[in-house]
Amino acid sequence: MLKSVLKKPVSLLLVCTMLAFLFAGMPRISFAAGGATYYVDSVSGNDSNNGTSSSTPWKTVSKVNAKTFAAGDKILFKAGSVFNGQLYPLGSGAAGSPIVIDMYGTGSKPIINGGGVLGGAVKLYNQSYWEINNLEVTNTAASPALDLVGIKVFGTSTQNHIYIQNCDIHDVNGPSTGTTNFPRNDTKKTGGIDMQGCIINDVLIQNNTIHKVDRTGINAIDKVAEGSCTGVIIRNNTLYDIGGDGIIFLGASNGLVERNVCWNAVARSADANAGIWPYASDNTVFQYNECYNLALGNESNTKDSMAWDFDAECTGTIYQYNYSHNNIGGAVMTCSDNNYDEYAKNGIFRYNISQNDKTRIVRLAGQSVNFSFYNNTFYSNTGNPYVIKVDTYGGIPDKNYFYNNIFYIQNNTQGYDIAAGTNKVFDYNVFYGVHPTGEPTDAHKLTSDPLLVNPGTGGNGLTTVNGYKLQSGSPCINSGMTISNNGGKDYWGTSVPQGSVTDRGACEYTGTLTIPEVPAGLNATAAGTSQINVTWNSSSGASSYDLKVDGVIVTGVTSPYAHTGLSANTAHTYAVRAVNSAGTSAWSSIVSATTQSGSEINLVKNGNFEDAANLNYWTNASTGTATATVVTDSGSKAAKLTATSSDTARIEQVVTGLTANKTYTLTVSVKTDTGIYGYVGVQDFGGTLIEKGGTSSSGYTTYTITFITGTTNTTAKIYLHAWKQQSGSVYFDNVSIK
Repeated sequence: MLKSVLKKPVSLLLVCTMLAFLFAGMPRISFAAGGATYYVDSVSGNDSNNGTSSSTPWKTVSKVNAKTFAAGDKILFKAGSVFNGQLYPLGSGAAGSPIVIDMYGTGSKPIINGGGVLGGAVKLYNQSYWEINNLEVTNTAASPALDLVGIKVFGTSTQNHIYIQNCDIHDVNGPSTGTTNFPRNDTKKTGGIDMQGCIINDVLIQNNTIHKVDRTGINAIDKVAEGSCTGVIIRNNTLYDIGGDGIIFLGASNGLVERNVCWNAVARSADANAGIWPYASDNTVFQYNECYNLALGNESNTKDSMAWDFDAECTGTIYQYNYSHNNIGGAVMTCSDNNYDEYAKNGIFRYNISQNDKTRIVRLAGQSVNFSFYNNTFYSNTGNPYVIKVDTYGGIPDKNYFYNNIFYIQNNTQGYDIAAGTNKVFDYNVFYGVHPTGEPTDAHKLTSDPLLVNPGTGGNGLTTVNGYKLQSGSPCINSGMTISNNGGKDYWGTSVPQGSVTDRGACEYTGTLTIPEVPAGLNATAAGTSQINVTWNSSSGASSYDLKVDGVIVTGVTSPYAHTGLSANTAHTYAVRAVNSAGTSAWSSIVSATTQSGSEINLVKNGNFEDAANLNYWTNASTGTATATVVTDSGSKAAKLTATSSDTARIEQVVTGLTANKTYTLTVSVKTDTGIYGYVGVQDFGGTLIEKGGTSSSGYTTYTITFITGTTNTTAKIYLHAWKQQSGSVYFDNVSIK
């Protein structure tokens, strides 16, 4: 189970995190004791000047580089100036008296144009107590090369107090792809900001804009032992058009990465990259960050390409209150690294929102151990990703726990590929929408509509996701699992819990609940000789419903409800009431229905494909070179649909003669070649498209779909479908609607 996560009181880490939030984005101001101030002006300066006043400035970075500066000194570059060559000032400051680089005058930031210099356009080596502020930094070479960096800090001995704030770093053309993928690959140490080679304590990288760089936006702090650096904060940076990774947080303990936004990273690299993630770091908190459109335009790279990543040699990582959307590789990954014995472990992913992330929304990869995913909201209606995908390279994921999450999944057939993982626990989750292959067993599962305010409407920005709040009457309210040491608040900052029980999903509802109204619109309709389908309208404020079936109360039901196992031509009665934590409504009026007395006419024409005209009554909606034919299979005729790697095979029929507001059952027999998937579906009947399918190479499998026509609908479109990107055939037979 969640080990200490579920049992201990709110930790000191949480208190520190909340205090960090209160001061997020505020610049750190250092008050230097003593020291001289030097001025540099590329237009009116002269290196023969003393540089100690704005009227006698130096002219070049060469002059600056020739001096060894002392504690408390300031080096000020004139606004609007352009300086060509590497800035490599010497010396170190002292505690309380850093050396400060900044600008003076009004106008645009002074530009340090490295011109393709290796080792950083701005460089510090074995130096401590430096602050670099308000520079524009570029470093473009004639061709990509290793060690092309905007600002580089490195050394061989411990350094302290390195602050980089309010800089604009762009056009650094390091190589986007290397021979290996792990962070110690030299190509990952090119790009915007790179810190490496030694322990560096008290690091602040804040309020910078980094764009059009390769390969990495921020890489800090590499080539040090796991968790050896302290006091590292990366905050409120904007990163876009990044060839590879956005932010890699390395070699630190108890670090904080917050309020960064990264988009269009993994723009060019063909290697494994992600948005904002740690490596060889312990107890790092990632919060209030946003990642979107990763690998957009570089869709062939799905090696990683997700927003968040619990990577190797990390323990105790927490991702909370983050927002990811439209990332080609997915939302989050746990993983190990085949190059090292260490693996990721003991992480928490809570109160995050994922909208339309692709490929695999959650990826559990390699020997990653003991991760807790709780109170997240995952929404998907495009891209057909795996909802959760287990990969076993380098080991098998173990001890992964999913509690109180909302999986709001639409238009999905990939489903859940989680069989390979060990010791998985799912409890108190919501699985709503379609229910694709492999949906996990969950002892307290909900499949009813979570009643989100307006899902799928999140835009760019952490504050655009109010559509994922809960409405009054959501079944998620006061129905979750209580988790101790849960961070104390939801995505929006609301205290958790409101009352005695935690809600499900990323939102903790704050409204006042009242006893719900009696549900209206109760209706019972025979669906054959042995089934009656019962429907009713949602009642505002209800979290569940009780149904009285022939006088016996069935609790926790949802609409539509299928009363099955009945005898032909028998009458049955029904009443419904609404339930929430405030109480129970009165019972509705009783309705009744009688099962049908005999077999019904099949409304599908040529459903067994025995018509002499083969696909008569069916429309061939296949694309490209995909084919749809009628063949003899197992002694009778069947439709054979063969897709290609790029084209879909599909036939359709509009079924007429239906009765409005009536329940029907679509039945289809399906057989597939080995590893090939076939699907059947019904749409345009006055309700939401319904689809079922899978693979069945050992013989025909019968799929049934029950649907209710709309109040004015007398037709429905059915389809038989073989997806593209698979080489093989699907056989369909015995299609009926009754």
